Amino acid sequence: MKKLFLFLLFISLLEAKVIMNVIPVIEKSKLEKGLEPLRLVLEEALGEKVVIRVNKNYKEGEDEIFEGKVDLAFLGPIATAKLMKRSRYLIPLVKLVKDGSTKYRGAIIVKRNSSIKRMKDFKNKKFAFGDSSSTLSTVIPKYMLKRAGIELHSLDKYYYTGSHSNVIKYVISGKAAGGGVKANLVKEYLNQIKVLKYTMYVPSFTILANAKYTDRRKLSKIKTALLKFKSSHNSIKIGPFGKLDGFKKAYKNEYKKFYEMVK
Repeated sequence: MKKLFLFLLFISLLEAKVIMNVIPVIEKSKLEKGLEPLRLVLEEALGEKVVIRVNKNYKEGEDEIFEGKVDLAFLGPIATAKLMKRSRYLIPLVKLVKDGSTKYRGAIIVKRNSSIKRMKDFKNKKFAFGDSSSTLSTVIPKYMLKRAGIELHSLDKYYYTGSHSNVIKYVISGKAAGGGVKANLVKEYLNQIKVLKYTMYVPSFTILANAKYTDRRKLSKIKTALLKFKSSHNSIKIGPFGKLDGFKKAYKNEYKKFYEMVK
């Protein structure tokens, strides 16, 4: 059965005209279901088969777009900035407009009955991060801990759990005293966790392309289709990314400036 599944997956990828990778913010099944409306919009607009793949981890998503193995990558601001530094051919086509905004924020969470009141209270405590390249579950929490005077060696222990969902599981189970996640994920667990502190707002997710390997006319067609999304479709919900209102042009400098600030 496993061999048959892998064979069918291989065949589907061969037939695919446009492949877009997505970072594993939460469980694969939830992401695929949430992003299905976006896949259908792209397929309809381009008149080509579109496959959306959820990566095993952030690094896989970054490496595959860098190497030209996929046409598009759905990435957070830190990954976007890092990739642009790796190659001038890596360009953000558009940024997401979610819930009416092109910015979003995270939250440092603790268990509902936690005695922790401030960031500096995490000293000698256990902390859960997501993927090492994640903006809101790793990079920003580290930045906030450092500003509170806490280096990683000041923690009793820290974990790279791989996703925002896993961070929440670690905190709920008591394996970690706190962790960082996307703010809109918190509301699902308000009976078990609470927000200790919200993060700064960060630039929105991008859809990134590699112009070295994908025909620029094709990229222009994809970009046009995405930018027209707002006027031609009603708002839809794309799982953990919130309500997708549309897309706007993404500019390299806004991601570079943000990355320089927090790296």
